[in-house]
Amino acid sequence: MTLQFSTFAYTGPNGGSDIPVANLALTAARPPVGTSGQALDTVGGPTFPPTTLLPATLDVPRKILQTQPLFGIGTDEQDVDIALTVPALTRAGT
Repeated sequence: MTLQFSTFAYTGPNGGSDIPVANLALTAARPPVGTSGQALDTVGGPTFPPTTLLPATLDVPRKILQTQPLFGIGTDEQDVDIALTVPALTRAGT
């Protein structure tokens, strides 16, 4: 599974500007929790890929879960932390 976001586009009456997507970063990812289906396997997965270094901006796809063939069949959950850096003097909008 991968995560990727796009620019936070400003809309509103205050003349604000967009917040660049590079200001959003994945800062932590917990191990997945199996909720139904095939049991989790420490080798076969799903696991958090060791090649994803944190923190990682989300302007490009970042892999957060991976499995080996024939693993990961079912429903799993994973908690991730993200941080958004809002530039100083950013105007209110939606």
